[in-house]
Amino acid sequence: IYDEYEAILKAEGLITFADQEPIGIQLMDLHPDYLNELGFWHVVIDEFQDSNDYNMEFVRRLQACRDIHGGTIKSILVIGDSDQSIYGFRNAVVDNFTNFEGKMQEKPEFKTDKIDHFNLVNNYRSTSNILAPANTFVAANEERTVKQLVAANGSGKDITVQAFKNWDMELEWCIERAWECRQDHPDWSICFMTRNKKNLA
Repeated sequence: IYDEYEAILKAEGLITFADQEPIGIQLMDLHPDYLNELGFWHVVIDEFQDSNDYNMEFVRRLQACRDIHGGTIKSILVIGDSDQSIYGFRNAVVDNFTNFEGKMQEKPEFKTDKIDHFNLVNNYRSTSNILAPANTFVAANEERTVKQLVAANGSGKDITVQAFKNWDMELEWCIERAWECRQDHPDWSICFMTRNKKNLA
């Protein structure tokens, strides 16, 4: 089946999503002036904590377009949060973000200028009662970029943390709390988040 699939792709001149990265890098190696023609001045790459090795190679070539080939690119900005790196199963390398400068210097041909770092620590989504235990929890991760999030919205309501011996006890507790909420606030929407679909089912 896969051979037939590949034959269709070749016959119709198509590529898969996964093909884009190696083909793009190959294109930039063969025609480094190609990026210059596009006229990009500033490049912003978000969610870089979930980048893979191909993504890192792309950034190196963008830098080469800027510095080596006299391209139009003036700046490259990568944005990410090492505490939110969740795509290791898809070959994401959080070190691309936490050690960005070192990664850029790994290949001398893509040597860069000094890289500036900015930590955005003001959190506008959560209150300090949520951030305090969250900061303590993520501090146990030794591969993260060390930062302390600060709540911009005050302390907020108290939160509780529950521990359970097994999933059945946790499920029973959740159902009881949902029932209580429904009695007191019939117009509320109730959300349950689980680690995987199996638990949610």
